Amino acid sequence: MLNFSAPTYVVSEIGGSALITVNRLGGSANAYRVGYATSNNTALAGASYTAVNGTLSWADGDLAAKTFSVPVI
Repeated sequence: MLNFSAPTYVVSEIGGSALITVNRLGGSANAYRVGYATSNNTALAGASYTAVNGTLSWADGDLAAKTFSVPVI
């Protein structure tokens, strides 16, 4: 099981990026992979942020938090 470290992420509209942290819960047995992708809601890709997608991976025994970044325009 996975969860985000925060229910929402707030970033200045001046620029920078949102650093999203994902935690692995329920033990560290077996390798684990999950895909992520941004989608439009209250902000629009290309106008408010740069769309990103990718994969986070945990090796067998790995409980470390993983992160990805969403650039803000």
